[in-house]
Amino acid sequence: MTTNPVPPDPSDRPVPPASPSGAPDPTGAPYPTGAPYPTGGPYPPDAARSHAGAPAPTGGPVRPGPPPPSPRLADVVRSLSWPLVLGLGALALVRPLLSVTGVDDAIGRPAAPLLVTLVLTVVWVAAIVAARPAHPVATGVAVGLTYAVLALVISAVLSPILTGELQGPVARPVAILPMLLTNAVWGALAGLVAHGLLAARRR
Repeated sequence: MTTNPVPPDPSDRPVPPASPSGAPDPTGAPYPTGAPYPTGGPYPPDAARSHAGAPAPTGGPVRPGPPPPSPRLADVVRSLSWPLVLGLGALALVRPLLSVTGVDDAIGRPAAPLLVTLVLTVVWVAAIVAARPAHPVATGVAVGLTYAVLALVISAVLSPILTGELQGPVARPVAILPMLLTNAVWGALAGLVAHGLLAARRR
């Protein structure tokens, strides 16, 4: 009768001697007692760190991701609240209307135009802060340009009726671009103030 051999117990296998730091030789070969642990490699990370005495890393430095892309001009224009822009631009038409009707002269220049401009700026800033648009500065620029375009149209329509001749920037096309730029800067300043107030409220 044939007797099946009993497989050897794995626990009876000799364990490779440990290195001076306590890590086993990764190759499985017997390690001579008292010999320095080799520093070559490759070795298991735990063994190499144990031999070098360095603490195990808890994770590499987190690298910041790429910054979000800047919004395109078309996206900014589409995101504007046009009812707000048109409303604030139309409100500013009180400025040229006071000039055309002679109210500015009755109050006194330049105090009346400056006072009206200051009041309109405060209203613009307050309205933009209340609306909390995504782009307050762009909203202010759009308001200024809207007012400039509407003022050009009003001047072209009313000046012939009231004075009998075309007056204002429309009568001098060279003055149209400076007028647009001036009012765009005016709206941008109002938008910057609104942006600062909104940023202060978020803190």
